[in-house]
Amino acid sequence: MPADAFEKSRLFHSWSEGTRFVLTKCRRSDQQHFDFYSSPDLSLAAARERYPTQKRLGDWNICLSNVKRRRINLETQKKAAEGQPETVRIEHPEGAFDCFVGTKLVGCTNSYPGIVNGAFLSVLALSPQITLVDEEMNHEIRLTPQQLARHCKLRHALTLTSCQGRTLRGTIALHDSSSRHFSLTHLYVGLSRATNGKNVWIV
Repeated sequence: MPADAFEKSRLFHSWSEGTRFVLTKCRRSDQQHFDFYSSPDLSLAAARERYPTQKRLGDWNICLSNVKRRRINLETQKKAAEGQPETVRIEHPEGAFDCFVGTKLVGCTNSYPGIVNGAFLSVLALSPQITLVDEEMNHEIRLTPQQLARHCKLRHALTLTSCQGRTLRGTIALHDSSSRHFSLTHLYVGLSRATNGKNVWIV
């Protein structure tokens, strides 16, 4: 079967109502980075050569493994909490951590008013309740430490699944590339989150 069989099929024409959209300009990242990760010749070996590893975590750490995501989150939060003038201990199902003003979180349920699954949140105040702000919708949410533990997670690290569709500004470290489950699809998703290829490295 030809590689373009579906593209030229009546089914595809019907689904798209005969309209074809062609991306001609990348609005997320620099053109060289876009050309690399959108190339049909994309490979992990070429990506490792182009984006060599560094001995540090990124502003964003994208993981295939939830185990690694949890470990990076807890270790990074522990270091970030050192020396903070005020913290609140959060007994979280993924591991207890000290919360402080500025802590970066992500919503993990839709069941608490104001919190959406996948929303980027940050801590504004710790008392009398913990006050969060939704960074995209710019509204505040107040909740107890127990409620925070049920409805939010740390976001120093994210899984590839949870970051799809997002633009991540800052440096990005792409983890788990040596896993047997890591595919070119995962590579594409990880690389295409970046706003600049110079901000990416593969661990």
